[in-house]
Amino acid sequence: VVAYSLMLYCFAYIHTHSLDPAGDLDFGTYGTPPALRPFLKQTLLWLLIVLTSRLLLAFFFVVAQAPIAFATSILFARLDTLGHHIQLTLVMIIIPLFLNTMQLQVQDNFLKRNPNEVHHPYAKLP
Repeated sequence: VVAYSLMLYCFAYIHTHSLDPAGDLDFGTYGTPPALRPFLKQTLLWLLIVLTSRLLLAFFFVVAQAPIAFATSILFARLDTLGHHIQLTLVMIIIPLFLNTMQLQVQDNFLKRNPNEVHHPYAKLP
């Protein structure tokens, strides 16, 4: 989760500093009154970042399939004593719920703006 979030931050930083001459990619700032153009640019950039990171992760999982399978067999060896319903509940509901909650928290902290912060309309990511 941390590596994934760091990767998202790096992509956003690079794209914001190289592709934003108009200042529309200042995440969370849409102008006064809110304009559609900055919102769409930020949304498309976020989708590009997420798509790129998912493709990189998929590539990593394909390349590292054998070590990952070995590590999961060790980690989940204790689950063999549990019933199949408990295994499925843990693997399909509890673990993804926990990891998605962590990912949402990290991304929300990354994207949200502090309302008390004085913000220049053309400010960039730190």
